[in-house]
This record gives sequence, structure tokens and C-alpha cells, in this order.
Amino acid sequence: MTSYILEDFLLQYNTYKLIMNKNYIKEIWCTDLGLSPFSNNQFYNILECIIIGWKLIPMPNKSEYKPHLVIYPLWENTFNKCMDSPLLLTPVKHKGIDLCVSYDEEKENVPQITAYCSKIIELGKDIRSATFISYLKENFNNPNIKSNFLLQIKLFRLLYGIYLYLDKMELAENIYTTLKHESCLWDKEIFYYWYGKLDTWINSMSNLKNNRELFIANIQKNSKEKKYLI
Repeated sequence: MTSYILEDFLLQYNTYKLIMNKNYIKEIWCTDLGLSPFSNNQFYNILECIIIGWKLIPMPNKSEYKPHLVIYPLWENTFNKCMDSPLLLTPVKHKGIDLCVSYDEEKENVPQITAYCSKIIELGKDIRSATFISYLKENFNNPNIKSNFLLQIKLFRLLYGIYLYLDKMELAENIYTTLKHESCLWDKEIFYYWYGKLDTWINSMSNLKNNRELFIANIQKNSKEKKYLI
């Protein structure tokens, strides 16, 4: 699923609104959270086998944005391919409601937003931690993901790639087995539109495991492409 379709799918109009200065949030997110600007509304950090950070997604017909946690893989053949579509894109919530940012010259809300975002970035500073893996798994309970097998596939791919990177082959095999089982329940026509033949795609997932050296080499190569992060 392309990123803009996924973003539209996740946008909700029930939001908790904060007001803040656009340039100030850039400064805070880059200094306090250690992120690098990828564009005016995207701030990321390369973390071992993933790219993690925040994307401010504009709301349709409004001068407001929703901060979303974004995770991209680093194991695709090229860096551009890695950035083609996120494997996780989830909005920041306040008391169960999507957080909404409206820019003006006020700065008093910046610490509040930074506090929300820094908690998850801190969580994601160690992909080897059980806490971070648990956080990723919890996203399967997200109503948007739970009801959409295309989004579930992305989350499975993310966990599968992390397990392969960490050389936790038994856990990676469990994800692969689950994918094969779940694939029997997927709409084959919808799947084909996005990924092509199901058998070919399943085999490509197996090839990642069987060619782990190439998998690791891609990560090492793509992690050096920091020139894309301003």
C-alpha cells in the first residue's frame, strides 16, 4: 500500500488539538530527540536495521497536522526502496484521541508534544529490548491494523526483519509460519494488486531468511545513506 493511501486511511477527525510554532518543533525534535530532518514535516533517525521517527501529516482542508510514529525498513535493495512505504505508521494519541498540531507563534505546548513523542523514541532506541518488541506487537490490536490485512502484513514484515537482523531465527521462523497460515484468509485479488502472486511473495519472504548475508549487507549499505537525512 502506498504511503499516501495509508496516511489517508489512518486520518481521523476526532482529535486533541495543540498549538505550536513550526520552526520551534523542528529545533526541539532535532536537539532533544536526536532526529534529523528528512523534509519539512519528517524527522527520522537510523537505528540499526530500521529508520524510526516522526512525520507530521497534514489534515485535509485544514492548517493542522497529526504527528505519526513512522518506521521504515533498511533491508530493501536500495535506500529509496526502503523509503517507498513505511512498515508502521501510527498516530500519537492523548487519552485515546489522535493528537492534532496547529502551528502558530506560541511555544508553550512544545514540551507537551515533545514529552509524548520522546517516550516512544526512547522506547525505540534499543530494538533488542523486549519492551520495544512488545510495543510493536501491541499494534496488532490497533483497530485500523486489526481490520486490514495489508497493514498486518507490514507489521509482520517489520517484526520478521528485526528478528532476522538480531539472528533470532526461531522467532523469525514463527513469523514466517504465521504469515503462511494467515495468507489463507487474505483476499487474493487485493493482495495481487499490491504484491503480485501470493506464492511468489511468500517465497521472497523465505529468501530473506535463506540469504541472510545479503539481507545484512543491504542494511549496512542503506544505513550509510545519511546524505538523505539533511
